[in-house]
Amino acid sequence: MSSATSTVDLVTCESEPIHIPGRVQPHGALLAVSEPDGVVVQASANCAALLGLPELPLGRPLADVLGRDLTAALAAPDPRPLAPLPVSVGGRAFDVIAHRHAGRLIVELEPAAGGATTDPDRLVRFTLANLRNGLHLQPFCEVVAREVRALTGYDRVMVYRFDPDWNGEVYAEAKRDDLEPFLGLHYPASDIPAQARRLYHLNLVRHIPDITYASSALVPELAPGTGAPLDLSHAVLRSVSPIHVEYLKNMDVAGTLTISLLKDGRLWGLVACHHYAPLFLPYRVRAACESLGVLVSLQLSAKQDAEDLRCRAAAQERLGRLAAALIGDDPVAVLAEQPDDLIGLTRSAGAAVVSGGRVALAGATPGAEQAARVAQWLRDGDRGEYDTHALPAAVPGTDPATASGLLAVPLGGGDYLLWFRPELIASVRWAGDPHYKRVVTGPNGPRLSPRGSFALWREEQRGKSEPWGACDREAAHTLRGMVLAALARRGAGLEAEARRRDAFLAAVAHELRNPIAPIQNAAHLIRMSAGGNPVAARAADMIERQTGALRRIVDDLLDASRAGQGKLRVDLVPLDLAPLVRAAVEDARAALEANGIALEARTPAAPVRVRGDAVRLRQVISNLLTNAGKFTDRGGRVTVALGADEGTASLSVADTGIGIAAADLRRVFQAFAQAEGSLERSREGLGLGLALVRSIAELHGGSAAATSAGLGHGTTFTVRLPLDTPAP
Repeated sequence: MSSATSTVDLVTCESEPIHIPGRVQPHGALLAVSEPDGVVVQASANCAALLGLPELPLGRPLADVLGRDLTAALAAPDPRPLAPLPVSVGGRAFDVIAHRHAGRLIVELEPAAGGATTDPDRLVRFTLANLRNGLHLQPFCEVVAREVRALTGYDRVMVYRFDPDWNGEVYAEAKRDDLEPFLGLHYPASDIPAQARRLYHLNLVRHIPDITYASSALVPELAPGTGAPLDLSHAVLRSVSPIHVEYLKNMDVAGTLTISLLKDGRLWGLVACHHYAPLFLPYRVRAACESLGVLVSLQLSAKQDAEDLRCRAAAQERLGRLAAALIGDDPVAVLAEQPDDLIGLTRSAGAAVVSGGRVALAGATPGAEQAARVAQWLRDGDRGEYDTHALPAAVPGTDPATASGLLAVPLGGGDYLLWFRPELIASVRWAGDPHYKRVVTGPNGPRLSPRGSFALWREEQRGKSEPWGACDREAAHTLRGMVLAALARRGAGLEAEARRRDAFLAAVAHELRNPIAPIQNAAHLIRMSAGGNPVAARAADMIERQTGALRRIVDDLLDASRAGQGKLRVDLVPLDLAPLVRAAVEDARAALEANGIALEARTPAAPVRVRGDAVRLRQVISNLLTNAGKFTDRGGRVTVALGADEGTASLSVADTGIGIAAADLRRVFQAFAQAEGSLERSREGLGLGLALVRSIAELHGGSAAATSAGLGHGTTFTVRLPLDTPAP
């Protein structure tokens, strides 16, 4: 591509001011009238010759030109529904079409065509009859194309529909037998740029009787009083863009008519009529075509709405089953247990629930790692509810075979519910090379020229899925609301349950603490009165060990209760962690080595200063060592390491024990939780030690984390605390 071409793109084409060409098609005349004085301030240059006037009627009252009766009729608030109004000027009969825009009354005159053989009312009768038929969308469009051709006489009539990217497809066609078919051909969005689509939205019918016309300029060029070009957006005679004329010439088309088709206020497509010789269609027939376009648009909406109703009914049935399942303990986890309803809800091929660092998959998906990466991309871009049918273009590296389409809804806290659609590999039949680019220079500067060939061009389209519909988005949005409501209910229930549990723990701990002192006193008396009896001495030792273990359990219960109620307190003072770690290691060494577990400690010679509570931090270290010993077999090793880096003190306790499954890593710090791999040892504790480790670390402004390579590969627990850095 040349450097000139690289600087001229579709934006250049879309900036063409096609609504203010300053010229009209010459088969009619245009008058711009100021109000309320009713004086002609602008006129097309062909006006005098066409109307048989000696000169342009500039500065003359409109009533002098068209007569008082017609001028009085045009005083209606909106003269458009009156068209066409008959008038005779200079001995010729004309049809008058008028509208108001931008402070001007714009009057257009076309020669009245006598002896028209078409029956405009038949278009309306045809459409009303088809409102009652049961045809699906595509067969209905075929009937529309055939009837429009029969009634208007065009050589080719096509129903042309847009995709979400504004590329077009010939969806239905009726033509002369000797013409090559265009049915199924695709046209790039650049063929009808944005400003042209806007005008198709404003003007439901657009007529070009002869594309070889020589346009007639407006006189004066700029509107008096405003100094601006006259806006001809709603004018039926508005001159055509030179690019569009060139485009039609390249197709060997001589005359055209387009009827806009709208759905829900958006341009859905066009009925495009081509003739290979000039063809003028009287305004009355064009008005009937406009009525046809409105009625067909209503039928399009009705047929699409019927399809949407079927989709919504199926979605509601699935939502009902999902709602029942969401009553369970974990609403997010439950979704993955309902794969058929979860996937079918959005007519997708697969789904993923990304929650708390875990990924649950259902159906055909790109895999857990890619699903997690997509969720991270959504989080990074702060994207809420999101959908695309071209995900690989947005997230490179995504598997197009399973994830060309994405529909995502956030569940809060960085969690996402994702649906995927596979790639639709299609051999698209373009009318000419859609990538063709040639720069020409026109009156408004350089622009892209339309392609000169419309020969069949095949292109394999990849990386895109079937687009998501409104029904899919609504179903996903509804499910999101249901999940959030279920989470809120569960959160409120868990909070109330936690309050009841903490109160219960405190009561149990106090009840258990009361007999401990008498039992210890009794053990002391037994030892004092044993008189050297070894059996009594062993009994006293056992009682003292068990009461010591019971006291630790009671202390943990009380601490867990205080932590749950926000009453656990720490007294933060400057201290050195290294001596605390060394002392705790020596206290635990005898018990670990007695069970055949080697204990190694690495602490720096330099102080590791933090602001902390010595008693609580000693409790953290002790709990981590106890936990490591509990889940490490004889012959294993426990390694304690203390260090400091970048403002953070780091204490790690690593063991060679049974390890923790990845799915359990996040829950090991929850009170009363037991990792899956440790179920056979669940009698050895209540699962409170690690929960207290995390609570105490967070009270110090730090954190606690666990890592494991999986079951059988040991675990490392790491506590990080902020260093106590003296102020300069």
